Amino acid sequence: GGKQVGPLAGKIAEDLRAKGETQGAPVLCGLGVTLKLDSQGQYYVKRMERGGPAERSAQVKAGDKLLAVNGLAVSGLEYAQLAPLVLGPDGSSVSLTLRDAKGVHTVELQ
Repeated sequence: GGKQVGPLAGKIAEDLRAKGETQGAPVLCGLGVTLKLDSQGQYYVKRMERGGPAERSAQVKAGDKLLAVNGLAVSGLEYAQLAPLVLGPDGSSVSLTLRDAKGVHTVELQ
């Protein structure tokens, strides 16, 4: 059947659900970015981990809006649904579709 979610991603999604943290709590994902929801219900990059995949790519900036993960639109998703998408199994690559002041671009991160 469906896509395998890494044990860590599943655990984090479970923890998020258990704590009921669906609104306002930042999501740290395995790509070295912290995502947060803005007042319009859109996810954006709050900050980047130094030396993480997102920072190393030089294509992700704080303030970028996250439109999609691996081609799946993320608007309206709960944190618990988003977390496994952006965490992915170790060593897997994830594509993020981001919008910044210059327009929309897609970044492949590993």
